[in-house]
Order: sequence, then structure tokens, then C-alpha cells
Amino acid sequence: MPQLDNQVQTRLAMAALTAALVAALGERDESLASSFEKNIDFLYRKMRGTEGEPTEAINVLRWVREFSSELKNRPAVVLASTFALSFF
Repeated sequence: MPQLDNQVQTRLAMAALTAALVAALGERDESLASSFEKNIDFLYRKMRGTEGEPTEAINVLRWVREFSSELKNRPAVVLASTFALSFF
């Protein structure tokens, strides 16, 4: 498997951190997560229609959307244990 370059790794980390933050905040306010998803979808469509399509920015938004969806569909207990184990 090819090694990801530093820029791609940084963009993936930004997307994962953004999704994790929104998921955590969404546990306290469900409307926040819903609003965030709508905003991400809007910006994704807007960038897709931009002349010269900013491909890397579109990828980050797509990753945020995918990570957010994955986090939303996982039980909180599994998330907590997964994140805790990843630090050891």
C-alpha cells in the first residue's frame, strides 16, 4: 500500500478531528449535527460547481461528511472505547 504524503495525512486528520468535534457537540445538541451536515452538503455542492473545481478542498469536505456519518451510526460506548484504545 502506498504511503500517503504529509499534506494528504494532514487533510485526513483535519477531517477526522472536525467530524469528531461535531459528533461530540451533537451529543449535547442534536440540531447542531443536523445543521452541520446541511452546511457541509451545501458547501460541497457549491465547490463542485466552482470553475476549476478545488479538488483537495472537495475531498476534505467529502471526508468530513463520511466520517460524520460513520460516527453518527456507531454506538457511543463503542466510540469511547475505540478512541481510548487508540491512544495506548
